[in-house]
Amino acid sequence: MILSSAESQIETQIKELEEKIEKLEFFVARVSQYFSDSLEVLRLAIQGATQLSEIIVDSDGNYYADGLDMSWVQKMKDVKIESHKLDKDISVTQAEKDKKKIVDDLVSSYNLDESTANVLYKLQQGILKKTKQEGWTNEKVLYEYNRLVASPVYGVRATWRGLAGIVDAKNTSDLDDILINTYSLSEREVKIFKEGIIKQYESKHNKDLAHEAIQIASFTELSWGDRDLSKLDGRKGLIAHIISTIGNSTRIGDLSVNTEKYESSFKGDIDSGRYDDADFNSDLDAITSYERMISKNVETKDVFKVQADYNHSIQTNQTNRVEEFYTVMGNGDKANGKLMVETLVENNTIGGNFIKYGFDLNIFIGNPNDKEEGWKQDFYNYLDRGDEKNVGT
Repeated sequence: MILSSAESQIETQIKELEEKIEKLEFFVARVSQYFSDSLEVLRLAIQGATQLSEIIVDSDGNYYADGLDMSWVQKMKDVKIESHKLDKDISVTQAEKDKKKIVDDLVSSYNLDESTANVLYKLQQGILKKTKQEGWTNEKVLYEYNRLVASPVYGVRATWRGLAGIVDAKNTSDLDDILINTYSLSEREVKIFKEGIIKQYESKHNKDLAHEAIQIASFTELSWGDRDLSKLDGRKGLIAHIISTIGNSTRIGDLSVNTEKYESSFKGDIDSGRYDDADFNSDLDAITSYERMISKNVETKDVFKVQADYNHSIQTNQTNRVEEFYTVMGNGDKANGKLMVETLVENNTIGGNFIKYGFDLNIFIGNPNDKEEGWKQDFYNYLDRGDEKNVGT
C-alpha cells in the first residue's frame, strides 16, 4: 500500500513537470512572434545610433551628415506597433489538446452542449484512471463507458440490461451511485449527464450517441459476468441474454453465424421498421469505430481519441462510412463484406422475427410481406446514398 501510494505521488509529480516543460516549449515557440514589430523598432534604433555616431560636428557647432544613410528615420515612423492577445482558450499541453479534440468531437458529431461534453470527458478520464489501477483492456474501457452513457435512454429495458450491462436509471439510483461514488461526478454533473444524453437522443441529429453506445457496450460481450445473480434483475438480465443468443443465429452454407451483434445494430433497426438516417449512421459508426478502438495497435489510454479521430474523418469525408463498414464486415475484404451484409439482411432469425411479430407463431416460420421488403430496401438505398459521400455530411 505504501509503495503504491509513493508510486502514485511520483507519477503525479512527473506529470506536473512534463506539463511545465510543455508550457515552456509553447512559450518559446509561440510567444516570440508577438514581439516581431518591437524587434524591428529596436533594430532600426540600433541602425540609427550607429549612423548618428558617424556625424561630424565642428567647433562652431555645425554638423555634417554627408554620406550617411538616414532612411531608418522614415522606416521607424512607418513601423506599426500592434497589440497581440493570446487566446485564453488555446490548448498548450498535450493533455489540453487531447481534451479539446474529444470535447469538440462530442459537440460537433452529436450536437451536445459543451457542459454535457465536458461531463462526458470527465467520466472518460475517471474510467481511464480506474483502468490504470485495474489493468483493464480496451474492451473493458469501452464496455464501462458506453453502458453508462446508454443507461439514461435504454436502462428501463431488461433485455438491454442483459445484453449491454446498462443500468436502470429510471427506477433505481444505481447509475447516480456509480457516477458519483466510482467516478467522482457531482450531483449537478450527474443531472447534466442524464439530461444531456436524453436531449440528444430526442433531437433527431444525424448521429445518435445513446444508440451507438448501446451497440458498442453489447459488442464487447462483457455483460455476461457483470450481473448480480442474487437479485431478480440480475437473473432476468442473464435469461434475456441467453434467449437472445440462442434466438439470434443464421446459417451461411454449413456455418452457423451468431447475429446477436447485428440484431442490436442495423439488422434490429430493419426488423423493427423504426429507423432513420441517424440510426443507420450510428449503426455503421458503432461497428467500424469499435473495430478501430479494439485494435492491438491502440493503447488503452487512447481509445476515446481514436473515436474522435474516426468521427472527424467521417464528417470531413476523409473516410467513407459505407466502404469501411463493408471492409469490416468482410474481415478486410469489401466484396465479401457486401455479401455478408446482404446475407444478414435477407435471412431471418427467431430473434429478428420476435422484434417484428412479438409472441406469435411467425417468430418460427416468418411472414414475408411488402412492408418488410420495404424496410430492407430502405437500408440498401441508404448504403447506396453513402457510397460516394457520407450521409448527413
